[in-house]
Amino acid sequence: MALARQGVVPRMVSEYRIGSHLDSASLIVLPAARGIADSAWQAVTRAVGQGATLLASGYFEFDDAGLPAHRIGGSPRALGLVEHVDAAGLDGGPLEYPLDIMQSVVAATGQPSERPEGQGRVLHYPAPLEWATTGPVAEVYAHALERAAVPPPSVRADPASPGVFVTSSRFRDATLVVVVNELGTEGAVRIRTGVEGRVVNVTLPAGAAVMFWLDETGGILDATDRTALRSTDAVPSGR
Repeated sequence: MALARQGVVPRMVSEYRIGSHLDSASLIVLPAARGIADSAWQAVTRAVGQGATLLASGYFEFDDAGLPAHRIGGSPRALGLVEHVDAAGLDGGPLEYPLDIMQSVVAATGQPSERPEGQGRVLHYPAPLEWATTGPVAEVYAHALERAAVPPPSVRADPASPGVFVTSSRFRDATLVVVVNELGTEGAVRIRTGVEGRVVNVTLPAGAAVMFWLDETGGILDATDRTALRSTDAVPSGR
């Protein structure tokens, strides 16, 4: 979800079916893993060596059978109800965990780190980011996308609107855009269509969603609720 909030649609790959799925990957995410099979870890490290960026969190020095195995390194430690992410540029506050997660999941020792690995790099955060209920997880993912040189999606919220979730999927002749208002009040967002000077303004009631198709010119082909799409405007590039 944190990647999708950046407008990037991730591809989910099972550790038992990695095969060649990582050959073209720019960013690989191991979300709060507790272990990973030897063959999968070898595929991940091979992709990183060829230029991919790995984002991993937590302590996962085990294989898929739960046996000790060297992965990132470090030692396990108890996870706190509140964990601080001491990394430059991350100002989203502390990570907070439910009591049941704190009692059943461990963290790794050390501080957030980035290290080169072949032609790629490894970003590791000792606390299991994805188990947190609040905290700078989105900021961590945004930083990882930047370090992996993943370009921002052409169709995106501009500026980003907290609580209004936007994602898009590119097809051969059109782009599907999904907008979800997770706020308890009306939410609005301006979406750049990827065509210079074309935007779509979307306004949604609390808890509502809309899907719409954009053609190659940034025009609206169809929508589940056209009343939510108040207008399309031309704006100068870069505004």
